[in-house]
Amino acid sequence: MLYIQQAGQETRLVSTSSGPSTTGSEVKSSAVVKYSSVKFPVQFSTIRLNTDLNYPPSGRHQAGFYMFQDQHMHHNAPHFSQFLSVNMADTYQDLVGKVDVISSSKNIKTLLKMPYSESPSVSIIVHRLRKTLLLEEFDVHKHLLKKEAEEWSWLKSYYNKVIAKGQEDKSKCIVSANPRRDSFTEKIYMNLIRHSFAASVDVSECTALETADNRSKHIEPVLEPPEDLKGFHHETLWKFEDISMLIDSDLPIFGSGETRRPCISLRLRDARSPPINVLTGLDYWLDNLMSNVPEVAMCYHVNGLVQKYEVMRTEDIPNLENSSFDPNEVLDIAQNLMSFIKRQAAVEGHTYWLYKSENDDMVKLYDLTDYCKNEISEGDNPFTVPVGLLCHRVGRNLIRSKQRRTADVRAMFENCVRLLDENKHAQVCAEAHFHLSDLWVPDKSVNDVWQEKGRISDPPSDLYDEDEAGSDDSSGQEKPADNAEYVREDGSKNVKSLKLEEEKTASEKYQEREKSINAVAIKELFVRGMIKRKAWNTVQACHIAGSTDERCTIALSHIRKGLNIVDKDMSKGKNIGLVETQRTCSPSKAIPLHYAPLGKKRGEREERPKEQEGPQRCNPFTPIPLHYASLNKSKESSVDAASSDTSDGNRTGKISPVSHSEMPGLGADYNTSEGFAGYPSTTEDEDVSQSWHFEAKFQLLKKAAIIYFVLAKEFYEIKKYGHTLRHLRYAVHCYEAMQLLKRDSKEKHENEELFLMLLYLAAKTRFSMHTNWQSCHKDFEELGEEEAAILHSAQSLVTTPRNAWIYEWPNNKESNLLAASEAYQQAFKLPILKKKPQSFYLLMKKNYAACIMTLGYTQLEICKEKVCKKDSFATIQPVWNKSLVNFQKAIKMFEKFGDKNTAGHNCVNVAYLYVLAAAAVVNDSPSDLFPAQEKEYLSKVVEWYEKGLSKYEKGEKNDSYRETINHNLRMHYHQLAQRYFTLPTGMITEQDLRCIKDLLQKSLSYCFTDLREKHLKQSQICAANNHLNLARVFDVEAASC
Repeated sequence: MLYIQQAGQETRLVSTSSGPSTTGSEVKSSAVVKYSSVKFPVQFSTIRLNTDLNYPPSGRHQAGFYMFQDQHMHHNAPHFSQFLSVNMADTYQDLVGKVDVISSSKNIKTLLKMPYSESPSVSIIVHRLRKTLLLEEFDVHKHLLKKEAEEWSWLKSYYNKVIAKGQEDKSKCIVSANPRRDSFTEKIYMNLIRHSFAASVDVSECTALETADNRSKHIEPVLEPPEDLKGFHHETLWKFEDISMLIDSDLPIFGSGETRRPCISLRLRDARSPPINVLTGLDYWLDNLMSNVPEVAMCYHVNGLVQKYEVMRTEDIPNLENSSFDPNEVLDIAQNLMSFIKRQAAVEGHTYWLYKSENDDMVKLYDLTDYCKNEISEGDNPFTVPVGLLCHRVGRNLIRSKQRRTADVRAMFENCVRLLDENKHAQVCAEAHFHLSDLWVPDKSVNDVWQEKGRISDPPSDLYDEDEAGSDDSSGQEKPADNAEYVREDGSKNVKSLKLEEEKTASEKYQEREKSINAVAIKELFVRGMIKRKAWNTVQACHIAGSTDERCTIALSHIRKGLNIVDKDMSKGKNIGLVETQRTCSPSKAIPLHYAPLGKKRGEREERPKEQEGPQRCNPFTPIPLHYASLNKSKESSVDAASSDTSDGNRTGKISPVSHSEMPGLGADYNTSEGFAGYPSTTEDEDVSQSWHFEAKFQLLKKAAIIYFVLAKEFYEIKKYGHTLRHLRYAVHCYEAMQLLKRDSKEKHENEELFLMLLYLAAKTRFSMHTNWQSCHKDFEELGEEEAAILHSAQSLVTTPRNAWIYEWPNNKESNLLAASEAYQQAFKLPILKKKPQSFYLLMKKNYAACIMTLGYTQLEICKEKVCKKDSFATIQPVWNKSLVNFQKAIKMFEKFGDKNTAGHNCVNVAYLYVLAAAAVVNDSPSDLFPAQEKEYLSKVVEWYEKGLSKYEKGEKNDSYRETINHNLRMHYHQLAQRYFTLPTGMITEQDLRCIKDLLQKSLSYCFTDLREKHLKQSQICAANNHLNLARVFDVEAASC
């Protein structure tokens, strides 16, 4: 049944399976009409007998012929290719890689009828994209015999040398692949269609109900009938058993759901001709099967006069007398042909020629890309550019639709860059390289999200395409089925071994292929299961998998190639984008000129003629360019300055010295790009065609910054801190260069997360390497060829990054930790941090606290070293003050986190800092026996020790810390009392004696008898000395009394 289905703004004709779902006993067939040029179904009506089909109905416009004449498929829509299969694949990009074949129904019928007749020649060009074959009819007579067909001269040369070798007259074996139908039959068949239309609308003025006897002799001149039936053009998704095909057909289909015959096709036969033969019956049967039409109406005529109608069911056609054939046999032919072509046409992007000469019993498949590589000059193969652009469009569509077909996306873009010339298609190739890099290292990898779930170390199931999961091909190339045989021209059989071919040189392969051509005998196509069906779905393995380092390396190679294409194209100053647009535009449309007529005043608006009014076709995925510059854009932009930075000095390939301190795709007509275009110019005089260069470079540099960050993070995990800082250097350079290309401040803030992660990783790296920073310097100095090329492109915009301090190599431990602290402080200022999870913010705060604690301790060590050198307190005071501030800040932060133990450690460090201060004061005034400032600092020591002791939590794990502080306190009190004993006897006052006794008693209070072995002996000695000193004090007091 045929009915109208409304889908959004699109109306299409859909075929349901209410017709015959099976034909024969086992053959299954179903069809869904994806597009039909007829807006609504036309009811089938028979015309009167003796109607003269030599003339069309005179009132054809009122009778519905106008609708038939004008409703073509995409009549005004531009196609970027002259090849039907490529255009169909472009229209239904989602089906590329899913269906087995995309072709015209004529090619399918030619192949399936081939074993039933040895006379007709077969000439079809084959391309493979994943599991899909694109079949294109190739008219040998038109392209190889005509002198004006210069673009096929390389193929004609190969044909003469190889295919027609040894034949005296090579032109005799070439028969036109598309002979014109008999003009009389064509004419009356078209008139039958017109009369049927007229009868369906039942217009009284129509001559469809008239006979030849009462026809008026004054007939209006008839337009020349179209060459084929484009008025009934429809595109169908046909599934023939397990073979899925997207085909186009011009079969006239009549009927509506409310009539007795809801779906029927119409054929014309001469009543005097013999019964239909096998080839004709097979043609009728396949046409109906492809469109899921249950019946066919045969209109018989004699010299154009209608004699009778005969209706037969589609499933009865194989059983007609003189036209009998086995549908299962046709299925075997289809499956064998499919297996043969897919097994031999294994390389994606190659152009294959399926050829069978007239009266030949073998069909052969030639790899023209391989065989003719010496014959084809650059750009000679007319299929290369359309197929390359199709690969780009399909890959871009798969990304836009967010389908889980990463292997298909990778294959499409790799085929694109392999087929297209980067000099002529710079914009397309640059975008393809960007998408390939994005496949290997997605933006979410910044947060360790490589796929929808999990990390790269634990790849999820959706890392591989579902439709390829059953493939046992792990070598990256398609393997032929075991024991698969093919026949050479001499009729002998040979088993093709992939392993042997891989071991042979290219020249040996070429010579062997010249002798042994991939071919199959026609009679073998009838053999059921000739080749394993598993080979159908076996495609080249293009999975996105591997370790982080492997994926980043591959991604960087694409970034380098993409940047090289953009920089080289910018240096040429050519408008490549416009050239591509003109190359792919519709021949029926005028190319718009980017200037106003001379007589038109500025601001004057031109009215559009009424005949041009109406909906215009536009690409829904491409922004409409606005012909004005933004008001907030100044004429001198940093990007303009940056683009002019590519001077002769920067083009020599020399790397400038560096201090050691969502792509979207191109529009449907390739005139602009979603991701690489739409970039506004700063002045009206600026060349808008250069806009895609800036966007392309922005996207590539951003991806480079992400990849370098991921690599830096990977090196950080394995504690290679020199390599980490080196890759952070590249990441920061690329980040600042790409930020320069974004003029809108709002867009700049969108990339703050990357900058935040760079700062955070740099801070953690510097903190981790502070103990062995000198040993990491060698790794930091390395510079590979890939890095040098990408860095050179970034240096054309930014010679030295403003934030070079992030990666600059430190001179000492303190400068290293100061840079880490600064990185944390800058990260906390970024607004994007508020959008991160609270756990991330808390962890960063804790790491920052640990950093400033370590910085304070490093500065403490500097003070200790200076004190040991007898430096004055004034010399060490700047560092001492910084250390004190850092410790106090760390104490507050750790107390806020609830980490009291670490806060206690910092209190102990502050106490020791005051010990150093007291020692420095002694160094300043060695003549003073006990300066007041020393006493003040020593009292601070006791204060901070006691603070630290109070902060430690109870528990056995902190017993050792408390014992250490207790030991320090008793020794500090003991040594402080000893300072008074150094005073002359006459200078000791009663107040001093009271202080001495107080200090000794406090020291005794920290001498415990139940201490661990570590401090037990020292505690006992200290207690004994304290008792002895107390005895001396009491002795002095007694003597004074």
